Amino acid sequence: MCRKCKSLIIASVIVTICSLSPDASMNLKQAVDLYMKNNYDAALKKAEAHIKFNSEDELGKEIKDMIEKTISYGYLKKGFTLMSEGLYKMADSELEKASEYSSDYSLAIEEEYSQYLKQYSKEKAANKILYDLLQQPKPDEIEMYEISRKLRERLADDEYMEKYKEFEKLKMKVTKLEKKSDWSEAVDAVSEYLAEIPDSIDAKLLLTQINRKAAQAFYEQALVLLEQAKVEEAREKAKLSRERDAQWYINSIDSEMEEAAMNIAMGEDEKAKNKLNIVKYLDPGNQAAPIYLQLFDEDMDGFFERSLKLYEEGDYLEASVRFNFFRLRMPEDKLSKLYYHLAAARRYIKEVNLEKVREHLIKALEISPGEVEALDIFDRLQDVMEVMGLTF
Repeated sequence: MCRKCKSLIIASVIVTICSLSPDASMNLKQAVDLYMKNNYDAALKKAEAHIKFNSEDELGKEIKDMIEKTISYGYLKKGFTLMSEGLYKMADSELEKASEYSSDYSLAIEEEYSQYLKQYSKEKAANKILYDLLQQPKPDEIEMYEISRKLRERLADDEYMEKYKEFEKLKMKVTKLEKKSDWSEAVDAVSEYLAEIPDSIDAKLLLTQINRKAAQAFYEQALVLLEQAKVEEAREKAKLSRERDAQWYINSIDSEMEEAAMNIAMGEDEKAKNKLNIVKYLDPGNQAAPIYLQLFDEDMDGFFERSLKLYEEGDYLEASVRFNFFRLRMPEDKLSKLYYHLAAARRYIKEVNLEKVREHLIKALEISPGEVEALDIFDRLQDVMEVMGLTF
């Protein structure tokens, strides 16, 4: 998802609520906490439990709607990814789930897809939608943080409010430090507060927020330095970004790769190269980006055959990248899609990422149900997982 896009705006979420059920209000508090931990299904159950007892609570409705849209976003992204690969039945299943959670949001995206279908093939139109979705972030935790604060005011007792006044002082101090980009001092200030009040969820969320802002700031500095061709300095900033919030950093790199893939599919080669160079320089451990960059100048005549030769020689990383490049260029070519998933499955076997192996094998079998090689890999994977005591 695009880091620079603003997330969904929450307006007028707090109203005066009378005669709330204490237990149900606690459900809403738990819903917020679970959402912040990306446990959306559990968060939705808690929000629904709150609404059951407080059907007129606008704050509860707003949070429930936010959670449903976030879940729907995830299914839409999965669905159109499958659609872009020509896996229509699997795609329809994911899109139906998206509609179940947020029909209005899902319908708006599918209407946009229908418009693209007037100009492009199904696969190409799906890639256009995926690109659009990457620019539409789910509601971010800063906004949910504000809801969390207001919710805790609603639930607060006198003892809590005394602690909360101290927390407000902490927030003011942190805000001043953030304006100076003094991230370490800000983290230390919150850490000291947590040493005194270790069960403060607000302080824990604030600490997460500081590290997230710091990670984003360092990452954006790295991008500026890259534009100035200061590669080593850019890498240092990227390292700092990862140290502050590893998951945010990884998600940002993944987002660059996803956008590059969409650019390739839409024939926007220069944009794709720009994204891939960002990954190449800021994340030297990424082996795929340099391979993609070499492919733009390669003659497409015999491209598939050369890729197949690498696959047969056991170079599954390069083969999977090449097949992916080819299928993005030729979205209706089923053979390149099939071999992309086979190569990716074998690549992830080497990396012992069994869930990814399973995911790619299922897609391969959807494309070619009787594919002997996919079935053989599947059987051997099941044997390995049985030995490890795991199940599909």
